[in-house]
Amino acid sequence: MYRPLGMTRSSLRGAIMALALVGASEARAEDSASRLHLTYEAPSGCPSRRDFLVSLSPRIQESWVDGSDTRSFDVRVVREAKAFVGHLVIRQPGREPNLREIRSGACKAVTAALVVFVAIALDPASESDATEPSVEAPSAETAAPQPLALPETEPPVAPPPPRRRTQRRSPPNPPPPIVSWTWSAGVALAHLRATEPAWGARVHAELARARERDRFAPAIRLSWGWSDFITAPEQAGEVRFRLKSARIEAGARTPLGPAFVGAFLGVDVGSLTGNAPDLPRFSKVSAPWAAWSGAVRTGVNVAPWLAVELAATLLVPFERPRFDLRDPPRVAYAAPAVLFEGSAGVVAVARFR
Repeated sequence: MYRPLGMTRSSLRGAIMALALVGASEARAEDSASRLHLTYEAPSGCPSRRDFLVSLSPRIQESWVDGSDTRSFDVRVVREAKAFVGHLVIRQPGREPNLREIRSGACKAVTAALVVFVAIALDPASESDATEPSVEAPSAETAAPQPLALPETEPPVAPPPPRRRTQRRSPPNPPPPIVSWTWSAGVALAHLRATEPAWGARVHAELARARERDRFAPAIRLSWGWSDFITAPEQAGEVRFRLKSARIEAGARTPLGPAFVGAFLGVDVGSLTGNAPDLPRFSKVSAPWAAWSGAVRTGVNVAPWLAVELAATLLVPFERPRFDLRDPPRVAYAAPAVLFEGSAGVVAVARFR
């Protein structure tokens, strides 16, 4: 009667011990991966550094990552037009960096390949195959008497290692940074507060240059646009105004995942034209326009080639245009000291190197 109960308890104890051994082995594997000198950088949506280490842990052994390994592993994944590019740089004091690169349309595929590259580099067997000089293996017939011939072949092989060490003392040249260019063009609906509300549009073209690992990308932008508004002075009906201007700006952008933020300073040059159709003796009058501009822009990349952009701009005129009417004397419009412009639009983006 008691034998079945005894067998059940022993089976339960065996299952608990097996689960404990599996958990301990997984903890040792993850602890082994965490002892690596490994830096990891990837865009949003890609596996995190912890996911990378979890994928690497089952592929390595604890003895491979002891304290004598001085190598560092730099893992980086960057997003290009329609693909992800992964870079693995293995650095070791006194040796030139070893660079691996993988490209795929899926970020998980890139990181999985980089995990395999790191595991192969950590395997002592693969490291000995890559560092030891290539020597042809003896045939099966001559394998037995070969130990007597080994001491005779060692003296001529000994001189090369010192020569290699003297060559490795020279500092390795770091790889040149990757430079990328971004060309964008777009159109935006603009709202100008020129004491009176004004509506219009503005088109632009922009060129930005960015280097790998740089947080800011300098950019230059050229735009043209117009804004229309109406004033109603006494005994004059409506007076219609149109501001047309070209604007050149210089600034910098910084990426924040799929979004971006930028700040620009520039000059706005054009003309301000007024027309009073309700006054028979009034002709169209135009005045020059010039102002400093300062803008803050932010946007989101909704696709690799398309972005949505918002902007807030302040305009400070060099000289404030003024339009006066006669009989009786009255002011049709006087530009304020500071004008505010807000805009929202779409931007087409192209990236190249």
